[in-house]
Amino acid sequence: MLVFISDIHLTDGTTGPHNIDENDVEFFWNDIQVDGVKHKDIEIVILGDFFDVIRSTQWKDIKPWDDNKTSVSRTAIAIVKDTIRENKKPLDFLKDLSSEGVKITYIIGNHDRLVNAVPETRELIRECLGIEKLPDTFPLEFWDKDLFLYATHGHEADVYNSFSNPDVTPIGDAIVTMLLNPFPDHPSLKGLSMKESLQEIDNLRPATIAPLWIEHCIKPYGDAIGLKVKGAWKSLVDSFYKDPFVKKWFDEYDSWLNPVDKADELQIAFEYFTESSMQRILEKILEIRNDFYKPKEEYLYKALDYMNEKGCDYVVFGHTHEPCIHLIEESEKGGKFYINSGTWRERIVMGEPRKKIVPFAPLETISYIQFFNDAEMKKTGRRFEVWDGSIGC
Repeated sequence: MLVFISDIHLTDGTTGPHNIDENDVEFFWNDIQVDGVKHKDIEIVILGDFFDVIRSTQWKDIKPWDDNKTSVSRTAIAIVKDTIRENKKPLDFLKDLSSEGVKITYIIGNHDRLVNAVPETRELIRECLGIEKLPDTFPLEFWDKDLFLYATHGHEADVYNSFSNPDVTPIGDAIVTMLLNPFPDHPSLKGLSMKESLQEIDNLRPATIAPLWIEHCIKPYGDAIGLKVKGAWKSLVDSFYKDPFVKKWFDEYDSWLNPVDKADELQIAFEYFTESSMQRILEKILEIRNDFYKPKEEYLYKALDYMNEKGCDYVVFGHTHEPCIHLIEESEKGGKFYINSGTWRERIVMGEPRKKIVPFAPLETISYIQFFNDAEMKKTGRRFEVWDGSIGC
């Protein structure tokens, strides 16, 4: 039996109390044992963003894309060590499963990209999970030829977080380390009672809706505090645009041939609090575009590309934090599907805006996917199961 989980985002705790505990892992394990599959026949595939090396305030003077690779490596190692200490009980639970015969396979995502660039972090993770020693790096993809199944984290469909190799930093790393991580601790916000609410930025997907969440958080506090919070965000955005790494990315992705490209969308999102006629025009263009092209379709199209390229019946992604299942096309075996493994993190879900009011609500989630081989299918009567346990909180 194959079991896919993803996007658990274990952190060192510096960006807020967002980690899972051992009860979550125990609940998951008890749930998948219902089918009576022996430990030695179970493989848990961690489909990326299990360790979050980016969500840490330890990225201050040093950034993931800095030329000083020694300092980058040192910071990444410190974050992974602290994350292991912070999450000892759930990690020990998984390691015990490994010692009992359960195979654990670690696939790299965008938030644990640096693990493949820094060998010592890889060894720390391998040891704490009881994973067999690998000859080289953790893989970026998983392929089961018997099931005709292909799985990868899914960040390849996201221009802000895709990367060609672990030494190439995506712009998403800059968004996290220069905007989302430092914002709740901005000096001008010291003493305000909304820090925990602002830290929920960690649970937004995509990150470009962060300004909408900020506006949602400041509504009860009045105009004076609202202006202070918006000013803190604007100061970070100004520094973000001045960074040479960020400038280089915009030079590459900002095209005059496309009136609203991905660079423009990022600018529209992060300059949300800027009042200008050009800003309002760009927002209207973006609204029109989204009526015809929804961002979620990017993952469907990418899944279809993989199906055609690899000749598979199933494509599994994580990354979006939204568990889902989509039929791509019919087949003699019952259908070809794109499936997303979701997350174990709390999600701050955004609803449809009405009269310029954007609703938000939290959901606690544990989601996973099970696939059964032919022998197991004879007993269970199922090829796969997609489980999404979401609780309003």
